[in-house]
Amino acid sequence: MLNDGSKIEFDKNGNWDSVDCKTQAVPSSLVPASIMEYVNTNFRDQKIVKIDKESYGYEIELSNNLELKFSKQGRLIEIDD
Repeated sequence: MLNDGSKIEFDKNGNWDSVDCKTQAVPSSLVPASIMEYVNTNFRDQKIVKIDKESYGYEIELSNNLELKFSKQGRLIEIDD
């Protein structure tokens, strides 16, 4: 837990597994470029506030509470509202 309320979880090897910035944007350096591009194109007014590494790829949460799942290659799999 960081001073600003953000929470970072790590795997057994010390790599980040989940980053939850609550209302702040997740640092863009943690988000794969293809996912960032998709969000910037399709959800221009939203920011990524949470990102989780999953076995299939990534799950992100936007500032409007919309959850998006992406493959490891950065292709959109599912949108969950």
